[in-house]
Amino acid sequence: MKKEEKSISRRSFLISVMFLIIITSSFNISGMSNILSDSNSFDDYISSLTYPFPSTLNDLNDSTEFETFADTVIMQQLAAYNIVGASISAVKDGKSFFNKGYGYANKDSFQVVTPNSTLFRIGSISKTFTAISVLQLVEDGLLDLDEDINTYLTAFKITETFPEPITLRNLLTHTAGFEEFRVTIISDTFNDVPEVEDLLKDYIPARVYAPGQISAYSNYGLGLAAYIVEEISGKAIETYINDEIATPLGLNYTSFQQPLPSNLDLIMSKGYDDDGNQGYFENVLLPGAGACSSSAGDMARLMLALLNNGTYDGGRILNNETVALMQENHFQPHPSLPGVGLGLYEFDVNDVQIIGHGGDTIFFHSRMALFPEHDFGFFITYNSQKGGIATHEFFNNFIYYYFPKPTITAHTAIIENLKDFNGQYLISRRLYNKYYTATPHIWFEYNLKVTTNSSHLMIPDIPYPFVQISPDFFVAISDFAYDFYIAFIKNEDGEVTHFYSNFFPSIVSYEKMNPIYAFHPMQLVFAIVISIVFVIIVAAWGIDGFFRFRRKEKRRSRSERFYKWWVFGTTVFGVIPFLYFALKSQIIIFLAAGTREALGWLIAFPYISTFQIIGLVVISGINWIEFSSKSKGTPHREKTITEDIKIEKAFESKRRKERPLLENIQFTVLAVFGIFIIVFFSIWRMYGF
Repeated sequence: MKKEEKSISRRSFLISVMFLIIITSSFNISGMSNILSDSNSFDDYISSLTYPFPSTLNDLNDSTEFETFADTVIMQQLAAYNIVGASISAVKDGKSFFNKGYGYANKDSFQVVTPNSTLFRIGSISKTFTAISVLQLVEDGLLDLDEDINTYLTAFKITETFPEPITLRNLLTHTAGFEEFRVTIISDTFNDVPEVEDLLKDYIPARVYAPGQISAYSNYGLGLAAYIVEEISGKAIETYINDEIATPLGLNYTSFQQPLPSNLDLIMSKGYDDDGNQGYFENVLLPGAGACSSSAGDMARLMLALLNNGTYDGGRILNNETVALMQENHFQPHPSLPGVGLGLYEFDVNDVQIIGHGGDTIFFHSRMALFPEHDFGFFITYNSQKGGIATHEFFNNFIYYYFPKPTITAHTAIIENLKDFNGQYLISRRLYNKYYTATPHIWFEYNLKVTTNSSHLMIPDIPYPFVQISPDFFVAISDFAYDFYIAFIKNEDGEVTHFYSNFFPSIVSYEKMNPIYAFHPMQLVFAIVISIVFVIIVAAWGIDGFFRFRRKEKRRSRSERFYKWWVFGTTVFGVIPFLYFALKSQIIIFLAAGTREALGWLIAFPYISTFQIIGLVVISGINWIEFSSKSKGTPHREKTITEDIKIEKAFESKRRKERPLLENIQFTVLAVFGIFIIVFFSIWRMYGF
């Protein structure tokens, strides 16, 4: 096992870090550096790849081998990540296959983890229980997956922002179109916390997308689904799940109660932070989104029911057809990418059908993965903060060990229009409205920059080139354990709006941001400086004109007045929307395809200003020509001019030379800066395309 352990450890660390988008020096990119600088070597690189992965499956039917594998990975993780305890269960062919606990449930009292009875917080895997509850009521004819949810709500209604109503199918697939819930749903206390109904009623997230259009993981959505179960069944969600799911399946160590009943609280694992300090029992304010506590043994029973048409040990929670409905795709952003079921979602790895759910609280991290084609499933959970890395790592180790990618498929690359995909992409699970947060740019932690050259696409921290093998669909050319895919989505105008991938679940997408965010912050400083120069010069002309009027001096020439009014118009139609866009981009986040909506009627200003700036450049050139001809003067003067007239003429000639020179320089600066404004209009998509 020494060689196997070394390979598993190296590859699992790489992919785990990639999944979490953590920048690390562990990535070995030495073989890729030439690819980025020399596209001619790309084909040579592909042909030179080696395939270090096992060509045959290890035996998934051998529980002893699985135990050796699990022991190897988990024991290394406990030491490497300072994890106090873990628990795992696996099922195969309709029966329990493997259960084991590791480390401590309470290290202070040396209470060890017992897989069948030690409870862990399973976080968002609770959503699977909520989905089952909804589907049970659908079976009873009390709910309809495609009915407007407002039909079931009495204390409040969801605003009808779009013509299409939100349905339960949308809630269970995270496609309701909600922005992120602005309330932290985990509390360290049970005192003075709001009621679920008040949370759902008073903090309804804004609807930012039409239902079914885009996925954005939503705790609010599943919390609302659980509330509808309560409304229709007349039972609290904790009671309903206990009566209709836990009891039929014999889940004696599973509860949505917060705090736990005393008999279960005694065997509940403690949670630990990165330093191994004991945390608190996390009170999830929307129970349907993540309140469940369960043991690995109980989760094995749930997995067996889901793999066996809704029944286990004589207990039934769903009909055969409903289980199939639950596991099929109800939202799939691209035919070649994983889809989203009802309370479950797909993991697309090496052409293996995998469905399940992850679950994360502050201190606990879990994953449930089902392999229907192999009648197999596993559940793993950790009681420490770095379990978030460990869950991804265990999953990827498992795939590498049991379902390796044997070869790299040859693809014909499409290289047209690759630059369309360049840009910054921001996670769709976020706040969109400025009045919810003073700094929406906190979400920039969840952004990715896509860059392309003449042959392929690259994403930071993934040291492999992505080639386009069909329109808008890319696959990584790598010697890694499994393939990475990216599918870009375009709107009706052919503009790239966002992407999905198989290395992020399809319950969330990444949206393309306006190019204003793709460059160095100094561009905003430069834009503001340009605007200030325009405003100061126009203001100075206005003040000068006011005092000339007060002194009753001679009016400027018609051409001079025309030019200055022209500059004033350029300032109004160019600088105002320019400043508006630059400054507002620090308050809200513009999307690449949303400039027209962001600017509104101001979208006309850049077009008017562009015409004026072009005129500015032309007129500035004409002024220099005129100034040059005037500055040459007249070589012959009348001999009869008196000395006083000569002095006056000389003074006026000097004034004519000096003042126009200063003003011509001003005009030229404004013309040059105007060209920069046009450039920024184009870069920032302020023309609406």
